[in-house]
Amino acid sequence: MDSWVAGSEPLVTSGSITVVGEALIDLVPAGQEGLFEARPGGSPANVAVGLARLEVPVRLAARIADDVFGRRLRAHQADNGVDLAFAVRAREPTSLAIVSLGPHGGPEYDFRIQGTADWQWSDQELHSGQPRAGLAYRFASSHAAARRDGNTSARRPSPAYGDHFLRPELPSVAHGLA
Repeated sequence: MDSWVAGSEPLVTSGSITVVGEALIDLVPAGQEGLFEARPGGSPANVAVGLARLEVPVRLAARIADDVFGRRLRAHQADNGVDLAFAVRAREPTSLAIVSLGPHGGPEYDFRIQGTADWQWSDQELHSGQPRAGLAYRFASSHAAARRDGNTSARRPSPAYGDHFLRPELPSVAHGLA
C-alpha cells in the first residue's frame, strides 16, 4: 500500500464524502479549577475537519446554531476547508459537552443537548438540499443514526459508513437504537 504524504496529490480525485451529524462545543478544563475553554467539537465535525485537512472533498450535513458558539463552529469548519452547503443555520442554541477527568484519569462528558440545534431536524430540513450523489456518506455519533420517530432508513446512493462511538446517555441510544 502506498503511503500518502501531506501536500502530495489528494487521496480522492473525484466525488466527495458527506459527514452527517453534530457540531458542538467541548468545554474542556483550562488549567485552573472551574475554568473551561470552549473548543469546536463533535465527532462528525471532527471527522469532516480531518478529511478536509487530508485534502479529501468533504461536506458536513449538520444543524449549526446561529449563536456565538455556532458561528465559531462554522468558522472552524470553513477555515479547514469543509463545505457547509448542507449545514442548516438553526435558531436553537449550540449543544455543549462539558469535559472532565474521571476517577480513572479518562475523560467524562456531561452533554447539554436538551432543545439544542443538533437534535431538532425537521422533515423539511432532511429532504431539502440533500446530497444526491457522493463518494460516501458517514453517519456519525448517536443521534445521526435515527430520527425522533425511530426511522433509520434513508435513500443513500453511495456507500454509507456508521460510527461506533455511540453513547448510552444520548437520546438515540435511550430509544433502543444502538
